[in-house]
Amino acid sequence: MHAADRPPLWGIPFAVKDNIDVAGFKTTAACEDFAYEPEDSAPAVQALLNAGASATTHLCKLQCCTYMQHSS
Repeated sequence: MHAADRPPLWGIPFAVKDNIDVAGFKTTAACEDFAYEPEDSAPAVQALLNAGASATTHLCKLQCCTYMQHSS
């Protein structure tokens, strides 16, 4: 695919909190008792996917906090 034909977020990975639906990923809200696999992604996630980004994983609270502390 030529660069001019690529969506604006082509190839940029992103992670999603584990209480937000991503089709193909198990949504758990950090609790296996509430786990399910959604058929559709949340609208915000779908917008990112439509723009060419790729969902890589779900993050639990600890992972999100650790990322935020070490990303600055």
